[in-house]
Amino acid sequence: MFQQLNLAVWSWIEALRAAGRGRLWLPFLFFFAFQLVLVVLLVSFAHPLLSWFLVPIYRMAYGAAATHYPMNLVVLGPIFAGSNLFIGVLGWALALATAMVLFVAVFQGGKGSTDDALRRGRIAYGKVLLTQIPLTIGIAFLAFGVPRFIESGESAMAVRLERYGTVLAGIILEALFVTAPLFVLVEGRRVGESLRRGLSFAVSNAPALLLLVGIPALLHLPLGFVNRRWRDIIEKGSPELLIVVVLADVLLYVLTNFLLVGGVTRYYLARRS
Repeated sequence: MFQQLNLAVWSWIEALRAAGRGRLWLPFLFFFAFQLVLVVLLVSFAHPLLSWFLVPIYRMAYGAAATHYPMNLVVLGPIFAGSNLFIGVLGWALALATAMVLFVAVFQGGKGSTDDALRRGRIAYGKVLLTQIPLTIGIAFLAFGVPRFIESGESAMAVRLERYGTVLAGIILEALFVTAPLFVLVEGRRVGESLRRGLSFAVSNAPALLLLVGIPALLHLPLGFVNRRWRDIIEKGSPELLIVVVLADVLLYVLTNFLLVGGVTRYYLARRS
């Protein structure tokens, strides 16, 4: 176990050493732009071009109050998280494939051509997307299915256990599927075999992958804590701060995804050789 953990930390160090190569950031900046557009659309949900589609979604998910200020900003975080889960995976699959190809090239001593990485990412896009579908379904169940079992009248301790238990379960789920795209991109495996090999790799390298996935995920918890203090934010007359919290989380994902993908890719290559 300690050997795996040491290798995981070394993998992070190697990823951070490569951070000076600007092209490695391009896939993450692409996804950042993708998410920014999604935030802008959600903030502008009342615009005539969008209201016919988004207003019913707001009402169905959080009631009529969610379509009025400032409650529309209160639900922005959850609405964005749900939208990003189902829509974001479409952009994330391309960003992930391209980023992994670039990291593999750099870690193996090459320069890592952005055009070549994007070409290979587009070719493998469908397969990489399919490797992310089970993870997306699992996270969706944790986010929307599990809370249905926790009644609003239950104790604060039960709510906290549900909240942080869901975070832990999400980390475990991501650790199980995080290397599957590498078996597509590096070894040219089919989707089913990549998922099977990825699960096997995850089980045999559980301590390291839980660390590589868990630390970046935990870095987002403070912003979630701020978002849950929405009543205090509104009482202080600063509901727009909730938009800033969502945008800060989106920006943080640029850094944590770089650390996650770079670290996991370096670890996979080290264990594979």
